[in-house]
Amino acid sequence: MQLWFTIAQTITAKVNMLKFLSEFSERTKDGHIQWLCQCNCGNSSKYMATRVKHNRVNHCQECSRKIGAEKIKIHGMRNTATYSSWISMKDRCLNKKSKDFQSYGARGINVCKEWINSFEQFYKIWEKNQKKIN
Repeated sequence: MQLWFTIAQTITAKVNMLKFLSEFSERTKDGHIQWLCQCNCGNSSKYMATRVKHNRVNHCQECSRKIGAEKIKIHGMRNTATYSSWISMKDRCLNKKSKDFQSYGARGINVCKEWINSFEQFYKIWEKNQKKIN
């Protein structure tokens, strides 16, 4: 136990959101050592020691959900008609399996480099054109 405690302290010092509290006496069904760790937010939970040690888990489930949501929420326009238009444009111009590819991509109609991976760049131009129309 003392050896694992020392290792746990060393490892969790690198994993900035989890703090080692104790080692469970019971192991997982597969025989893995389990640790009780506390996240910076205050939540405590049981984790497999190897998952913490190898940086496979470094915060609680609640924080993980929040971090994941922030990663995908770049522009906050995912469920808008404009975003849907951008996705559809890329699909019909770049995806050979699209039902509309023959009318667009196969005829040489492409998406400019700036727009392929950046909805924000597409939106800037779209927004300017919408102001001119209205």
